[in-house]
Amino acid sequence: ATLMAATSLVALAGFGAPERSRAAWAPLLNPVAYLAGPALPALVVEPGDAMVERGGALAVRIAAEGRQEVFVVWRMPGEVPRKRAVEVRHGRASTWLEGIDAPLEYEVEAPDGARSGVYRVTPVDPLLLAGLVIELRYPAYLGQPAERLQGEIPALEVPAGTELRVQGRSTRALEGAVLVERERGDTIRFAVDGAGFGGRWVPKRGGRYDWLLRGRGGREAVAASLELAVVADEPPEVRIVFPGTDTLLGPDMRQVIEAEARDDHGLRSAAIVSWRVSALGGQDAPVEVPVPAEGVAERSLLRTVLEAGDRRLLPGDTIRYFMRVGDNSPGGQTAVSRTYSLRVP
Repeated sequence: ATLMAATSLVALAGFGAPERSRAAWAPLLNPVAYLAGPALPALVVEPGDAMVERGGALAVRIAAEGRQEVFVVWRMPGEVPRKRAVEVRHGRASTWLEGIDAPLEYEVEAPDGARSGVYRVTPVDPLLLAGLVIELRYPAYLGQPAERLQGEIPALEVPAGTELRVQGRSTRALEGAVLVERERGDTIRFAVDGAGFGGRWVPKRGGRYDWLLRGRGGREAVAASLELAVVADEPPEVRIVFPGTDTLLGPDMRQVIEAEARDDHGLRSAAIVSWRVSALGGQDAPVEVPVPAEGVAERSLLRTVLEAGDRRLLPGDTIRYFMRVGDNSPGGQTAVSRTYSLRVP
């Protein structure tokens, strides 16, 4: 009778306060769950899905609060899963998966039944420069045909104004391809398309440049180097070799003048420039007469006759003159000789 009364009282209490009733009965209805304690934090695994270079290794890091040990399980296609116990210290554990030369999946398990997600590791080929073609387009004024270089590019020495047309490809898909000069940090960017890249570049100065390739996922590699020297167009030189000194003007009012001119890529123009200086100090405007150039491009012989018969010269007057030459570079560099005198006796 007493037990029945107590049961009735408990039942009545349950109807009066159902939440307190469930909390009171929970340990009796599910003793195993009650004794197990609160659930442990979920396993956190880094890096999750990943890419590694073929044959390389992956560092697996695990946050496993409240555990003393976890198990890393991994499998490759067609192979039996492998399992490794890893000690947990201060809530952290880590291990390496090595020799990854084929895709694999991995996950982490804990003795309390907790499991991470399943992650995939993809091996990728090393990021290398698989092919490179450089076409050299020289400045038009040089008259040189284009030159095509392929494969291993030697050290280049190019005239200023040369255009480099670049086409290359890498061992896998790219997100970026640049040339970076080692000392100054000059950067030349090229357009990418899959594993290929290309573009045009007119270098202003030389140096040692590294090909920096960036693959999918942000991985970068220095794939090769390019050594380059840019040779500026030298200004021309000219000197009068005959008569090559101050002298008297003959009675025919004519003087043969010969000069030597040099330029690394040939001359565009030459002229003799002269003017009258009177005995009283007055000076006429200069007269410029074109002179034809003879000989090879790099070295020219210039020959002309200075005609002074129409200059209204008087005794004591002087003709002063020099030779001017211009090269065929885009900037049109010029040079002048020393100035000489022809005196009228």
